[in-house]
Amino acid sequence: MAPPRKAPEDGKVDFHASFVPLSAPVCFVNNRTVCYAVADNVCLWNIEDGSRSYLHTTVYGITKLCCNAERGMVAFCEGGASPQVFVYSMEPKKLMFTISDVAELELADMAFSRCGSRLYVLSRATSKKLAVFSMQTGLRLKGCDLDLPLRFDKLSVYPGHKDHLALIRGSSVRIVTITKSFETYISRLQPPSIPADAELSVSAYAWTTSGHFLVATRQGSLCTLDGGTGVLLHVCQAERPITSITMTRSHLVTSHIGNNLSFWSYSPEALPAVTDEAVQEISGLSDAPAMSSAANGGVFKLNKVLDLESVSQSQRLGHRMLGQVACVQLNPGFSQAVLTTAEGEVWSLELPPKLNQEGGAFPTLDPTDDEEEEEDIYMRADQLQTQLLTWFHTHPVADIAILSNGSELKACASGDEGGRLRIWEASRGMDPKGFRMIRFASAITSLAPDAEGNMLLVGTDSGCVHLVRASPWRKAQIMDTQRVSEAG
Repeated sequence: MAPPRKAPEDGKVDFHASFVPLSAPVCFVNNRTVCYAVADNVCLWNIEDGSRSYLHTTVYGITKLCCNAERGMVAFCEGGASPQVFVYSMEPKKLMFTISDVAELELADMAFSRCGSRLYVLSRATSKKLAVFSMQTGLRLKGCDLDLPLRFDKLSVYPGHKDHLALIRGSSVRIVTITKSFETYISRLQPPSIPADAELSVSAYAWTTSGHFLVATRQGSLCTLDGGTGVLLHVCQAERPITSITMTRSHLVTSHIGNNLSFWSYSPEALPAVTDEAVQEISGLSDAPAMSSAANGGVFKLNKVLDLESVSQSQRLGHRMLGQVACVQLNPGFSQAVLTTAEGEVWSLELPPKLNQEGGAFPTLDPTDDEEEEEDIYMRADQLQTQLLTWFHTHPVADIAILSNGSELKACASGDEGGRLRIWEASRGMDPKGFRMIRFASAITSLAPDAEGNMLLVGTDSGCVHLVRASPWRKAQIMDTQRVSEAG
């Protein structure tokens, strides 16, 4: 049975402020507008001027959301059993299609093709299958329903060809190809090429402009797969594990543990053919050559390194980037990068022209001048044109408290199950970093302010109560801690 519905006007809410988890990667509905779910509403946020508008829906909850920038479309899945998928156009705002029978219980992921002519839907409970829908008619494409042998969590469509996509789970990747036949389509799940006994955990993935699929692992390996057959073409080892991968117009971009961004020249014509014997010799893919060494065959060449820990040196207010970068992506116009951190901060990064040229490359350096090469490979902090866009809690929010003296709303406090207490401005100004964060060793269970909003009691799952001086909120700190029980 489908979940109940409501009238769209019943969902109208005047939002004073909202700090909502954004998907990673962030969903762009056009070159400057980000789309995300706020309860049962869809928010359209212009990241250039900060304006927000809302699409009020008929559902009571949104679990998945994806966008297409070419045609300005948004698709979202409702919560509950037998969920439906709703596809809206943003200019004008209207419902295009309602898609049923996509999953019995849970939808794993959705994605549009780059041209916007198809919507791919991946279900994982109770059935495990892939379905493809036409965005001209809203109907299933014949022959594209594919039963899957495993539960997959994500899907990624090749931007250069909508008949190639990848299915990703924690420890494996499979390529799917779709072929047009007479009055139907033939979809095929390509066999896996990475050894099943290889101990790996997928940490990042991306398509290249040449149609290869890159897969990074938490063990530091970077695997290159053929986007048509899924055959393993190349394996190398990064100096530090890769947390995210994306492509500019001319370079491959990787983020690494330690908050470094690396820009690489990518030469697919140098890809060697990896034999079955060579694959078997790689124990857990850990014996591969270094990504930055000549032993990788010239496929990857390091051009620039950006140290994100020094971002504060280029900020007018001296803001530091909080947390490890978990996702790097480009806006649809390839003019700006968006970085999402593990602590829930979203930053924009203006790409230097030399790192984003159409078919361009870096000037050739003199290999005999070691000092010039050493200076040129690292980008200085004052060259980083970065801006903090917003922040959000990365764990479920356990409690919220309003810090007020009775007549004036000064600030709000919110605590989550990850032990993060944030005290933030109730009225947001020009500074999106208007919050103070305090970390606790265990999950926060409750918050209780005094009548004046100056002091705040914080209860945690470890059975402790912490007294926090909350005024002024920018200098909030723990004043005292008392254990009141053995359990929270």
